[in-house]
Amino acid sequence: MNSITIIYLILALVAAAAIAFFYYKKQSQSNSLRWIFTVLRFLVLFLVLILLINPKIKHTSYTVEKPKLAVLLDNSSSLVTLEDSIKMKSQILEFIQNPDLRDKFDIEPYLFDEKLTAGDSLSFKGNTTDISKALRGLDKIHSNKTAPIVLFSDGNQTYGSDYTYAAQTIAQPVYTVVVGDTTNYEDLKVSTINVNKYAFYENEFPVEIFLNYQGTENRTANFKISNGNSIVFQKEVAFSGQQLSQKLNFTLKAKSIGVQQYKAEISILDNEKNTANNTKQFAVEVLDERTKVAIISDIVHPDLGALKKSIESNQQRSVSILKPSEVKDLNDYQLVILYQPTTSFQKVFSTLDQLDKNYFLITGSKTDWNFINSNQSIIQKDATTTEEIQGIYDSNFSSFLINEIPFSDFPPLTGYLGAARFNGESDVLLQQRVRNITLEDPLLATVEKNNRRFAYLFGENSWQWRAKSYLEAGDFIDYDEFIGKLVFYLASNKKKERLQVNAETFYYGNVLIDAAYFDKNYQFDPNAEVSIQLENTETKEKERFDMLLKNSYFEFNTNTLTPGVYNFNIHVKGENISKSGSVTLIGYNVEAQFYNADYKKMSKLSEVTQGEVTLLNNLKELKESLTNNTAYKPIQKAKETISPVISWELLLFVITALLAIEWFLRKYNGLI
Repeated sequence: MNSITIIYLILALVAAAAIAFFYYKKQSQSNSLRWIFTVLRFLVLFLVLILLINPKIKHTSYTVEKPKLAVLLDNSSSLVTLEDSIKMKSQILEFIQNPDLRDKFDIEPYLFDEKLTAGDSLSFKGNTTDISKALRGLDKIHSNKTAPIVLFSDGNQTYGSDYTYAAQTIAQPVYTVVVGDTTNYEDLKVSTINVNKYAFYENEFPVEIFLNYQGTENRTANFKISNGNSIVFQKEVAFSGQQLSQKLNFTLKAKSIGVQQYKAEISILDNEKNTANNTKQFAVEVLDERTKVAIISDIVHPDLGALKKSIESNQQRSVSILKPSEVKDLNDYQLVILYQPTTSFQKVFSTLDQLDKNYFLITGSKTDWNFINSNQSIIQKDATTTEEIQGIYDSNFSSFLINEIPFSDFPPLTGYLGAARFNGESDVLLQQRVRNITLEDPLLATVEKNNRRFAYLFGENSWQWRAKSYLEAGDFIDYDEFIGKLVFYLASNKKKERLQVNAETFYYGNVLIDAAYFDKNYQFDPNAEVSIQLENTETKEKERFDMLLKNSYFEFNTNTLTPGVYNFNIHVKGENISKSGSVTLIGYNVEAQFYNADYKKMSKLSEVTQGEVTLLNNLKELKESLTNNTAYKPIQKAKETISPVISWELLLFVITALLAIEWFLRKYNGLI
């Protein structure tokens, strides 16, 4: 409270006393009543003046904040294999609840497998282990705080970047508790299989396999690949203390169409403890033909290479880039992409109309719109001036199912402004936005007419979209899948369907199926109840699941199914609409590939972060180290609050009560 406020309060005190005294001095009541009324009126006046002055009262409170201790618990299934899970849970719980640790630290337990979550309810059901992601997550949560990390894990990471490398950016010390047997046993392992997802019938496809050995003896093992009951590849491989790995490169012939499952297997050593990693399954989808796409352009542009890479990311498709003069037989192609047509495309347009072929038209600053308007009837555009055009996703798009892509964050394309008129059933995927104003004209749209399909992109430099997608996601997968779906839609003449399904033919571990349902006006219906029924073709067991709404589609995502072939049926409640299909789940448990803990890497992690490493059975030493460490001290924090008097509700109540008492006494004594 400053000096001016104190002066105001003194003046208020004097003024209230003077007014109350002179007011009741003239009254004719008894002397005792006069003094009672004077005091009551003085208090009322003084409190009212205090409210008008509204002094601010400062209050300082002190709290002691203990340092955080983040206990990071590996919840992956590999720990069940390596350690007695019941005993391990008991030891971890005892550590978390230790009174000495709780007296010094504010303990925060976290679980992790492929993701980080708060809690200590261990289930050991995680299918992957990402230690680096968990450490980065905790470092972000406790940035600018003292919060050492105690990591309980076997150190066997199955997903993500190397955690000893990620530890270099971690600000907190990491105390690692190694869970599991640290003894190294002799072990043979099928480590990595590199193979294309697709192959073509009667063609050979390459396979690359890495085999690892842990041990010091000279060993010879038999490696083989089988397809059903047939052995399709076999070779003797040798290992030693100096030769701990072998890389095999060979080809297999695709003899049957459809999903073909293969099993890679290396023979088991006599004293081998972990035999789960001696086999590994993989699959290849064998196709009978490849979709051919022609990109026709009279200019050189980076969009052409980006389109080719996106389309050919799916090995079912091949792309040829041609000039209009190089086009011979368009019947050889299932889809034609016309890039910035000019007068040199006249023969191409007439041939496409004669063959009733679908095409994808991309325009830009070099496009001759007068030529396009006069040589086809599907699109007419009043091209005016070129402009930078942003794409805004239209959620009512229904021609095919697409996943979430942040088009509004992509760089703008360069194209001509002007109204576009379609002669056919159009479906807008992206609206135009220019200088933060959304226009009614489309940037990307599809059109269907007379059993033909067309797509129109009114802008160039889409190669920047692919580059931006890589910068955001770290890969081209999402953008390339989008282009792939657009190509698939244009290469087919199937009738538009109200229920659309997106599913792979086979999966490793995690099954992900998307579906979109549209009402009779082909508007996406987010209120629909969509479910999926799965039937195991071998056991005939059936399960039904509700599909979850994810923005503009419904999703089924699970990792709990047993390996096998499943028939699925997706149904919309209250509608006579359903879609069926089949998926194959390839069995592979990455967490079962380890038999011993990785003490060396866990020790390295602690060394890099200036922590300590210990074993699960030596937790007493870790407790003593943490409780005796003088670097972890409580912090006393002062909190100053400023409270204005006018916010005190009690003061208003006191004023009201004093006025009521004065009025009652005056009434009682007949002065009113």
